[in-house]
Amino acid sequence: MDYETKATNRQALRLYARLFRVLCGFSQSEPIDPVMLLDRLPDLPCFRDVGYVILDDKELPANVPAQCIKNDDGYLIQIKDSVFSGAYKNKTGGYRMHIMHEIVHVFADKLGFEPIDSSQFKKDIRNIRSYLHRIFPHMPIWICGGSLKASPKTAG
Repeated sequence: MDYETKATNRQALRLYARLFRVLCGFSQSEPIDPVMLLDRLPDLPCFRDVGYVILDDKELPANVPAQCIKNDDGYLIQIKDSVFSGAYKNKTGGYRMHIMHEIVHVFADKLGFEPIDSSQFKKDIRNIRSYLHRIFPHMPIWICGGSLKASPKTAG
C-alpha cells in the first residue's frame, strides 16, 4: 500500500530540521548522535511520550530495520538488535539513519504529517515536485538529512 501526506516544500523541510534541532537541544552547527538522542527523548518536553525497545532481529520482518508504533501511551520505536548494535558499537551511518528516521516520524506526526492511504499516486510528470514532497516515507528522510549533519542551509 502506498502512503502520502500533506504537501510541503524544501524550504519548509529545512525549517522543520532547524526546529527539530531546537526542540532536541542541539545547536544548528553540532552533529546529532541518534543513539544518544534515543535516551534523551523522555527528558525533552516534546518527546516525553516516546520510548524505544531493542528487539531480536527475528521479531521484525527482514526488510524492516526499525519501526515506530503509535499507541494510546504515545510512541514506541522498535529497533532490531543488529541495527542498534551497528549504530552504537560501529557507528554505522546507515543504521544511525534508520534510528533517526524513526525519531523523525514522531516529530512529523506531531507536526500533523500523518500518513494517508493512497493506492494510486498521481504520476503526472508536471507535478513531480509536489508528488515527491507528498510521499510520506521520504519526508522524514529529508528532515533527517537537515538534522543529522549541520550545514549552512540549516545553520542561522
